[in-house]
Amino acid sequence: RSSITMKIRTVLALVLCTGYFVNNDIAYSAEKKDHATTEPISIGDPIQKGRTVWGLRAGYGVAHEIAYSSPDHQFLALGGRFGGVVTQPRGPGFLKGNLELTLEVLPVFVHYDDDPDYGASFTLLLRQYLSPGSRWRPFLSIGAGAFMSLDRVPEATSRVNLTPLGGFGLSMAHSQRTIFTVEYGYHHISIANTVELNPGINSSSFHFGVSMFL
Repeated sequence: RSSITMKIRTVLALVLCTGYFVNNDIAYSAEKKDHATTEPISIGDPIQKGRTVWGLRAGYGVAHEIAYSSPDHQFLALGGRFGGVVTQPRGPGFLKGNLELTLEVLPVFVHYDDDPDYGASFTLLLRQYLSPGSRWRPFLSIGAGAFMSLDRVPEATSRVNLTPLGGFGLSMAHSQRTIFTVEYGYHHISIANTVELNPGINSSSFHFGVSMFL
């Protein structure tokens, strides 16, 4: 009988110990789950000096009749960009931020007034991201490049044009490496007065993009 009693006591002790650890494990899992739901993960700021930038970019532009510009022109553009963040946050006052240098290549550039003109463009672009350390960062952009088309743009001028531009926008960090951007720009197309007929095209452009910082 004593042997049976000892066995029963041993089984009961094992059951109680097992129940204790299972109960603690369930309580810990529930606490961990509540902790994870009440404290969101910080995304941080992907835009840091030394990081390489790869991105995709799509835009639409519509021309204005200002400064001898040809009206009734529009364009659609699609392509990518490659570069890097070249500085730590620097600059005076609210302009303090990281400077990014990128080469933007748009192999799909459809310009049209009455008929579509197909071409491509490339631009060397400087972008200053403001509000360092924030998930939402406004930015300023300036750049210059060239636009090459199958037909003359504007009509009776040239197939190769210069494209200075400038603008501003807002970026949002989606993860530790990825941002989304929306941007307004002032886009100019002309041959820089190298021909007698040089009306130029001045457009407002709207761009959307996604970039990865590696």
